[in-house]
Amino acid sequence: MENAETILAIYKQDEARGLRLLYDTYYEVLLLYAHGIIGEAGAAEDVIQECFISFWARDRLRGLPDGLERYLFRAVKYASLNYVRGRQRRQNLHASASREMPGTDEAPNEEDTDDMAVLLAAINRLPDERRKIFLMICVDGHSYKETAEKLDISINTVKTQMTRSVKFLREQLKNHVFTILLSWILRDAAPISSV
Repeated sequence: MENAETILAIYKQDEARGLRLLYDTYYEVLLLYAHGIIGEAGAAEDVIQECFISFWARDRLRGLPDGLERYLFRAVKYASLNYVRGRQRRQNLHASASREMPGTDEAPNEEDTDDMAVLLAAINRLPDERRKIFLMICVDGHSYKETAEKLDISINTVKTQMTRSVKFLREQLKNHVFTILLSWILRDAAPISSV
């Protein structure tokens, strides 16, 4: 296993070779570390890939005050914990929806299916960026801060877009049963005014 100083030295001379060496050296051990936190092999692989991409995109090899290995393990730890928290939020959301929605044991009736179609159509009418932000927060369970970081925009932009999404959906869904569901989803997501 190459040591961190060697990788950093190679990276300064040849960025592509240094990144490849970094990946080859640390991928397996970081994957095991992430898998230990997440408990799912596929999700652990995704987290590691995102960490390497983020590491490269932000050009982290140029300045690591605490050292390369410490940075890598810390980044994977926090990314893995964020994944687990997001998964837990989605599971809680699903469990709450199952408890609160009438007739979840039965097959959906035609009216429920129509209501769902109306809701999905309204969400689909949101402008692309606004829809993406709305879905990241309400469906994927990301916080405002996580959404802002992933989309490389400010938290204020996320808040503004969510406020506009909610206003638009309220107008589109007035007098519809899914207005209640939408309010419930937004209640469990991060509040509009918070991070």
